Amino acid sequence: MKGQILYFFDPLCGWCYGFGQTMEDFYHQHKAQHDFEAIAGGMVTNERIAPYHTMADYITGVKPQLEQTTGQPISDAYEKNLLHSKILMDSVPPSKALVVYKKLQAEGSIAFAHALQRMHFSEGKDYNDLGNYVQLAEDFELDGEEFLALMQAEATADAVSQEFAWTQQVGIQGFPTVVIGFDRDFYLLSRGYAPTDVLNENMKRALEAHTNKST
Repeated sequence: MKGQILYFFDPLCGWCYGFGQTMEDFYHQHKAQHDFEAIAGGMVTNERIAPYHTMADYITGVKPQLEQTTGQPISDAYEKNLLHSKILMDSVPPSKALVVYKKLQAEGSIAFAHALQRMHFSEGKDYNDLGNYVQLAEDFELDGEEFLALMQAEATADAVSQEFAWTQQVGIQGFPTVVIGFDRDFYLLSRGYAPTDVLNENMKRALEAHTNKST
């Protein structure tokens, strides 16, 4: 039975960054059997938008646990270029990039979401600098200038707002969250970071539960 695996994340979510490689590995294990889509959740919007330096103490405090648990380092470039700066943390610009990618490509949003976060947390690049998305698009064999133009389109802003709203409507309360759905029958695979073996075990249970429910 073919399901749809939805990965709810936010580009600014450090735990999502730490989970990114695990999620990409999980995708490669199961992409032949199931459809996958990354969904931008809208963690930092409206009144939550603030300079990075306002979150520096929190991020510095959680960094050792995040790195030890996930094995993914937050780079010196991130700390130097962003963490103590007045640059605004805003989920909208990178979420626009994800929406544009999904408009142009039917598959691969899991890998794009991971690359988007590596650009930020590993390379220390500012999500608000639209020029950074040109190279990212080209890395995925897309036209960088077309990608940039679509990011600035009103329709893209509307699509991002709809994606954020839908995340709230389905009851997602934290990131990362992974679910598998069969029509309107959904099962939770992870809430928060989980290693691949846990995802696979939860997948097995979800498939068994859905099979039993359908018979």
